[in-house]
Amino acid sequence: MNGDKCGGGNINIGFIGAGAVGCSMGKYLCENSSIAKIKGYYSRTSKSVDIAATFTNSKAYASPEELVNECDVICITTPDDIILKVWEQIKNYNLHQKIICHFSGSLSSDIFSNSNVAYIILFPFAGSEYSL
Repeated sequence: MNGDKCGGGNINIGFIGAGAVGCSMGKYLCENSSIAKIKGYYSRTSKSVDIAATFTNSKAYASPEELVNECDVICITTPDDIILKVWEQIKNYNLHQKIICHFSGSLSSDIFSNSNVAYIILFPFAGSEYSL
């Protein structure tokens, strides 16, 4: 899959974490966004990446670095206890003019506090927090 049919517009979104949250958000944006295009997914298992990419007609990335390089917005949709590990891995990539978001209900923006990155935290029951 190449992601060309998933959403529209100029903002490329990628998901690290191909579970229920990432798949649901990706599918919603695919079907309802005129400004964002879902580029694809990276996950620790190729099976979940393939399922998510097929479900959203997007790309299955082989590495988080490849996803970060091709996306403007990187959504971390892993379980809460994995988000910091993912951040530790991607924070050394080129994040210039990128937006990082996570969907945790238990973590704040403190995990991004020692960086110069724009971030958004989305959790439907707890409101949103952002820094641009």
